[in-house]
Amino acid sequence: MSEIQYIISYKMFYDYQIKCLRSIIQDKTKIVCHAFD
Repeated sequence: MSEIQYIISYKMFYDYQIKCLRSIIQDKTKIVCHAFD
């Protein structure tokens, strides 16, 4: 994997984690975070 691809995939993963955390904060009763199902 090239360095550019790695950076892009890392950024996508980071963005995904942020959305995931926001969802958990908004609804603490549900587990809504699934890592790349």
